[in-house]
Amino acid sequence: MGIKLEAKGSGPDHVWVELEFKADGKFKAYSHVELEINDGKKTLVAYAPLKDERSGSGTIKVRFLADRSYIEKITLSIVVGDLTEAGYELRVKDFVEGKKGV
Repeated sequence: MGIKLEAKGSGPDHVWVELEFKADGKFKAYSHVELEINDGKKTLVAYAPLKDERSGSGTIKVRFLADRSYIEKITLSIVVGDLTEAGYELRVKDFVEGKKGV
């Protein structure tokens, strides 16, 4: 799908998470990226849009700093079109290690 999700450690307790992709193909009608934090069935944060950086080449990048202990609870959604169209969910824990370090 052309998605790149990386993490860079920021001390023993935090990690910078960066999501990057091109606004073409499935993402041509890209709207925004939302961050959600869930603890089991309990929603802690939802529908929190992240500020994106857009390059002249059509690349979109979002980033945020998180406590490593929250990595397993964070989901990013790439929203395409309006909210009634499509979205692509990425569970950050599938790409980034939490407590063990990055």
